[in-house]
Amino acid sequence: MDWIKMVPLLAAIVISLSIYVLVSEAGSEYFLTIALLSISGVLCIISTIAQFHNKGNST
Repeated sequence: MDWIKMVPLLAAIVISLSIYVLVSEAGSEYFLTIALLSISGVLCIISTIAQFHNKGNST
């Protein structure tokens, strides 16, 4: 069951790589939109990690 904890980390890596590609391709005019999307993605990952952490503690 430990591999489930790796899923948010892999998602974070994929999101950060895609953000880097988008920034390098699109340029600075879309930077605010990409930054907002990345922040929301990071928040989703943090909440997912917190849910897994809480499930691990409760059982």
